[in-house]
Amino acid sequence: MEIDDLKGEARKIKAPDVASLDFGERVRTVNGLVDELKRRDASEKRKLRLAMAVYGLFGALIALAAFTGYVDPGIRMGRVLIVLICGLVAAAAAVKYSRLARADYSEPTFAFLKSAEKRYRFIAPWEYAYVVPGLAAAGLAGWLILASSFDMLIRPARALRFNIFYILGFAAFCAFSFVVSRAKWKKEKGALHDGLVRAVKDYGEDL
Repeated sequence: MEIDDLKGEARKIKAPDVASLDFGERVRTVNGLVDELKRRDASEKRKLRLAMAVYGLFGALIALAAFTGYVDPGIRMGRVLIVLICGLVAAAAAVKYSRLARADYSEPTFAFLKSAEKRYRFIAPWEYAYVVPGLAAAGLAGWLILASSFDMLIRPARALRFNIFYILGFAAFCAFSFVVSRAKWKKEKGALHDGLVRAVKDYGEDL
């Protein structure tokens, strides 16, 4: 074969398309997770901004209702607790928003994956600091409002039965809320969290 023929054959060879290159399953998985996290983080920030606005407005309206005109002392105290709960939820949403805003997509892969996995857990450890007090305050607020509305505070004969039914009802409400919240998280974020857990495990085994 002549040198000119070799040159002609060489010109026919094209550089591979970057999109068609196989960089390995791990690289594809991490890149896919980063793209998905950027999209999810942006969506979560929008939801958190809305939550801050809604709970802030609702708390302000309840506060206005609690201190305008005559209100039974028990009902007023219950409303005050609801205002505090709204403030607690709005503050928690602000903390979550701040954490999302500080997400660094350029940090080392393993550190980035661990941080993302913690963000998308069903309940992060730090969230118990507001979930538990919030539920306790909600239970007390509901009891104060209902007990005052039905004059249970001045009817001791009916108080025991009322308290039993209220405790059972509130416990059932909490259990139902937990199941629904868990199912919603599983549907919307479960697959993403599972992918992050697998990625953290794969990278952790090589360290």
